[in-house]
Amino acid sequence: MARQAFPRQHWKAEGLFSSALASLQPHQLCRLKQTKLTRTTVSVFNSGTQTASRSQTTRFSMCFFRDIVEPLESLGLKVTPTKRKSLEEIGDAMAVGKKLVADTIPTGAPNEIITAKSKEDALGRRYDIIEFRYQWYFEEELARQLGRQRFQLHQKALIQIYNKKQYLLLVSIEEPRWEIKSDQMLQAIDTWKLI
Repeated sequence: MARQAFPRQHWKAEGLFSSALASLQPHQLCRLKQTKLTRTTVSVFNSGTQTASRSQTTRFSMCFFRDIVEPLESLGLKVTPTKRKSLEEIGDAMAVGKKLVADTIPTGAPNEIITAKSKEDALGRRYDIIEFRYQWYFEEELARQLGRQRFQLHQKALIQIYNKKQYLLLVSIEEPRWEIKSDQMLQAIDTWKLI
């Protein structure tokens, strides 16, 4: 069986996240693709545990890793075309955080932005790191399996705009496990470099 050629991307990242990508074969990166599709979702990386309420059609590239044992633990990268030239067009880090939360979590979900910081890379390009959490309901079948209805998800995101593309690197961990797993998962954000 012939393998399909891996689509060439117009971006390059290095650090822990790209190391994880490099260790996989192209056929294992089944969620990394450029495509136009319609999907019903309320979060950037819908793990199948959230109840969806909005529909959107977008063109994007996405790579998504989810823990098999802990389905709410995930690491994802989403690259979308944008007309913006920089994050300054949105505002300061808190304005970016509010827009991110409004775009990625279910409408009406209790949420809190914990921190919002702006930083610059070695080339002087701004990126923002937003930490937030929210509560929501599991889908019925998963709630029955787990014996609980709600979850609280702790997330940390890195957002950068460069060359007409918006990069969103998102780490998600269920709140009770944040202290245990955050150091390991946040290495992807701490080592992010856009070349």
